[in-house]
Amino acid sequence: MNVNFTIKEIIGATGAVYRGEDTTPAALQFISGISIDSRTIRMGELFVALRGTNFDGHDFVEQALSKGAPVALVADEWAASDEGAKCKGPLLTVRDTLAAFQELGKYNRIRVNPRVIAVTGSNGKTTTKDMIAAVSSSTYRTAKTEGNLNNQFGVPITLLRLSPGVEVAVVEMGMNHPGEIRHLAGLCMPCVGIITNATPAHLEGTGTVHDVARAKSELAEDLGRDDWLVIHRDSEELYNMNRYRRCKVITFGLSHNADVFPNSLRCKATGQTELEVEGFPPVTLSLLGKQNALNAIAALATSRVLEIPGETAVGALSTLRAGPGRMEMKRIGPATFIDDSYNANPASMKMALETLFSLEGFDRRMAVLGDMLELGASSEKWHTELGREASRADVIFLYGSFASEVQRGVEKVGKNAASVRILETHSKIAADIASMWRQGDLFLVKGSRGMTMEQVLIELEGRVSETSGSRAANSRREK
Repeated sequence: MNVNFTIKEIIGATGAVYRGEDTTPAALQFISGISIDSRTIRMGELFVALRGTNFDGHDFVEQALSKGAPVALVADEWAASDEGAKCKGPLLTVRDTLAAFQELGKYNRIRVNPRVIAVTGSNGKTTTKDMIAAVSSSTYRTAKTEGNLNNQFGVPITLLRLSPGVEVAVVEMGMNHPGEIRHLAGLCMPCVGIITNATPAHLEGTGTVHDVARAKSELAEDLGRDDWLVIHRDSEELYNMNRYRRCKVITFGLSHNADVFPNSLRCKATGQTELEVEGFPPVTLSLLGKQNALNAIAALATSRVLEIPGETAVGALSTLRAGPGRMEMKRIGPATFIDDSYNANPASMKMALETLFSLEGFDRRMAVLGDMLELGASSEKWHTELGREASRADVIFLYGSFASEVQRGVEKVGKNAASVRILETHSKIAADIASMWRQGDLFLVKGSRGMTMEQVLIELEGRVSETSGSRAANSRREK
């Protein structure tokens, strides 16, 4: 993270206490960046010793200083320990290094002073963030969250990466418990908030969908009269919680109740989605599915807030491509696959299945489904419901602890429901698919991140590669 702070500025932002042989020069010294990884730290960068579930940056303070860090930001209690006392390098000590790291991010956000657009929601956050950033970049110098660095560590990283001259910053915010969005919003200080939806996700940390909606709505709490909230109109509970905020509100959705909505929407077997949005030129996305259409509509609603012409916004959206495991169309062997393996919750599963069943030009439609994690006490209920929704498939391949609940949901539909196969490993799923796939087959592959359902596709690609290699070798021998 390339930032130019004096150590005096760092002390002012974090309340740190300097420990070193010579206070005056150190207080005036510039640092050229901030690092939280001693393996990649560069000369002149401040090292921040963060703690996580499986790591403690304090174990690497000496290493960071030996590589040229002018100073390390450490916890008071570590500095007072025997190990800290042995450290001869200059230190900045604080009560909590994560809190100090976050305050540094906030300080840089204030210093650069961009227009911050914060994006949260149960699903669609990352794609919506990327779409909004693409639209904004057409007109403004724009920075965005890289990947999905959307938690207590990732948000300050994004803020510290902001450089002078950035006009708009699009920041993604995730959560798994109440209060988290409120805290992250306090760091970012957004003037535009986007809530993509509030659906069953992270229920272990929240409890109910109502609680999820309340937690996501924390984003709107500190938006002022001149600020904007862009919200999903089709989520009635979410909308009703936020419709009377003091900020300005613009809604998006699939229904005509929204301020920004489509008059038509069509998913194509080519992997494209075509839609006509009221007040905008026709949109052709190189992204598949209703969820991606909704993400695009949210981005178009945001373009109005940013006063970007409709043609410019639509042109920017047309350049985007699917991210890994996010409704990617792939050809493997004789079959076509929709790789939506990045993550899953009940709402995103439902939309992905709708796409599977709506695409024209395929003979058989099959679902390869892993568990939806973090649903807490409602897990069995939602997996049974998933079985009902997936029952229209010709075959369903299941993997995970809740496979039996999904099968039960399929069986409740009765006759004409899908054939169900429960398998214990990704390899077995791939082998089963490879034993029966043929031209004209369409497969959806989806599950929560922890289920790593992309491994099924990797296995299948490996099988195809091995088969092609064997055929080539046999051909050479015959010659």
